[in-house]
Amino acid sequence: MKAPWGGDTAYAWEKYDSFADRWREICRGLKTNGLLIHSALRPDNVARLTAAPKAEQKTKTDNRRLNAKRDEESRLGREWQNITKKKAAALDVVDEHMED
Repeated sequence: MKAPWGGDTAYAWEKYDSFADRWREICRGLKTNGLLIHSALRPDNVARLTAAPKAEQKTKTDNRRLNAKRDEESRLGREWQNITKKKAAALDVVDEHMED
């Protein structure tokens, strides 16, 4: 079941024993994940967070992990480019000396 106000991106409604339990989970997420606060200020994300606090937290955590992996791969790619540029420059110097 999805919350009727949830829009297209809302998660399935998570079940809690009481509203207090749901509210506690929402507050825990807001305390531990600043992106949830940012997202909560956007209308569609309010519905997503209130409908499925755990799923929204998981999404933020998964995105953080994926972004960290992407950032590391980008860093390694830049390092590799720097190494190959230095090797190419060193080969150019060797070629210049061999021509003399």
